[in-house]
Amino acid sequence: MTDNQDTSEVFYEPPIETEKSGYTDLTDGDTVNLQHDAKQVIEANIVRMQQSAAFSVLADDVEINESVGFVVRADEIRIDNSVTFILAAGEVKGNVTTLFTPATAMILGGAIILGMLLIRPPRR
Repeated sequence: MTDNQDTSEVFYEPPIETEKSGYTDLTDGDTVNLQHDAKQVIEANIVRMQQSAAFSVLADDVEINESVGFVVRADEIRIDNSVTFILAAGEVKGNVTTLFTPATAMILGGAIILGMLLIRPPRR
C-alpha cells in the first residue's frame, strides 16, 4: 500500500535578512549605527549599538543599548542593560555588567603567578 502524497521540495526561508546577518572585519567612519546586527571590529568616532553584538569597539563616544561587546574602549560610554567582557573608558554612564573588572584581573593575575610558582620543576 503506497501513499500518493505530494513530495515537492520545500525550501527553507531564513527569518533574518542575509544582509543583516553578515560579519564585517572593519567599519571605519565618523558615525556607525548598528541595530540588530553583529560586527567583528568597529573603529569610528561615534558608535551607537541597539540590540547588537561586536567583538571589538574602539571609538571616542559609544552608546550601547541592550547589546554585547567583548572589548569596548572609548572616552565616553553611555550604556543601558548591556554586557561587556573588558571595558576601558574614561567615563561610564548607565547600567553595565562587566565580566572582567580590575578586581577579577588582580585575582586572575595572582592565580597565574601562583600557578607558575607551583608547577615549575624543583631545583637540584
